[in-house]
Amino acid sequence: MSNLQNQLVVTETEEVRKAIRVLLRTPLIVRDSSPDDYDLVRRRQIAVSAWFQNYLGWELRLHPRSGHVRLVKVAPPDLVPDDVRPARQHRSGVPFDRHRYVLLCVVGAELVSRRVVTLGELAEAAAHSCSTDAALPPFDTKRHGHRRAFVDAVLQLEEAGILRAVEGRAESFTDDATTAVLYQVEQAGLFSLLAAPVGASSTAVNLDQDEWLDDAVDALLAEPAYGEDYRDATRPGAGPLAPPEDDAARTRRNLWLRHSTLRAVFDDPALHRDRLSPAQRDYLDSISGREQLRKAAETAGFVLETRAEGYLLVDRERISTDEVFPGDGAPSVAALHLVTVLTSSPAGSSHIDLLRSAIADLLAANRGWARTYQDDDGPDRLLAEAIGLLGRHHLVTRDGAVVTARPAAHRYRDATFAAAPARNVPEESPA
Repeated sequence: MSNLQNQLVVTETEEVRKAIRVLLRTPLIVRDSSPDDYDLVRRRQIAVSAWFQNYLGWELRLHPRSGHVRLVKVAPPDLVPDDVRPARQHRSGVPFDRHRYVLLCVVGAELVSRRVVTLGELAEAAAHSCSTDAALPPFDTKRHGHRRAFVDAVLQLEEAGILRAVEGRAESFTDDATTAVLYQVEQAGLFSLLAAPVGASSTAVNLDQDEWLDDAVDALLAEPAYGEDYRDATRPGAGPLAPPEDDAARTRRNLWLRHSTLRAVFDDPALHRDRLSPAQRDYLDSISGREQLRKAAETAGFVLETRAEGYLLVDRERISTDEVFPGDGAPSVAALHLVTVLTSSPAGSSHIDLLRSAIADLLAANRGWARTYQDDDGPDRLLAEAIGLLGRHHLVTRDGAVVTARPAAHRYRDATFAAAPARNVPEESPA
């Protein structure tokens, strides 16, 4: 092979690795808002699509005419709270409440038939829809809190590349309902917001039943390729799988084992074995399962760490993670401090009141740091954010008033930290 051929092979390998990790972080990419990421995925579509289909069973949809790409991820059943990645309010970062999620859906529905729209027109249309449907909460543009919720929903669509501001800024609408903002609507991206194996128009739901919403979600997430019996088998407390009746059933079972198990590994910051079902643990203990995981991690550019307690994929370039830890900011520093407190305890756990005292002492010893939290309820807010951060990375669990460090938390036990911007922490970030 010539040097030029070697360089081309290396370039292709690196671009495929990066494209995979970009899609793990951002499943919906719109060309106008993220041109570099879109072009990267477009160039390596065949190899990247094959990786997702082979290892995770997720479909990659590229729409060159409209300029967007969508990775159809399928959520596992019974997500625990730490697995949920909610939309967050623009100013505070607080997770969306029901009113904001409703407005997000209503605004999306109003955009289906529009290519250009002003913010005022969109607000009036949303208010009309909410007033004519008794199942929806009211939306009044004269109320400041309602306008703020509406702006959060609009900004969420801006961030996703669905709305592109031609003139004006939506944030001004919070204080002034007469603010003029002109938007261009990326309809193709709008239709890709809802990503599911089964199209919404293909599902049949009885609205007269109390559980119609759960039935609708289950219908959207059904994956017929695996048969009817495997979705419940992903739960940690699931019993052993029944022997396959024939070769076709054996093929479906093996496909489900590979896809469901590797999804759990690649979609979690740190995967502990007790979160897998017995069948999935057996798969990763097998020679073929370990080899599939090794190949998948290598092709995607991850460093795979295997421990007795579980698995960790390290992305040294910090491309794939939606939330870096350790990172900048007071919650990250406080989280490292809590890890030190918890892992130093013989039981590996602590009462929430003791952790609050530890955070209060940290703030009191560094009055010039984390000024947002230097008030009466600051320790409580910082403690909640730090525990939430650790929970999202599966480093702690909470049972009532007791917080316990998970085995992966010991990775950061020796990390030094300071209540200041400069810190000496591990360079790697979990995927």
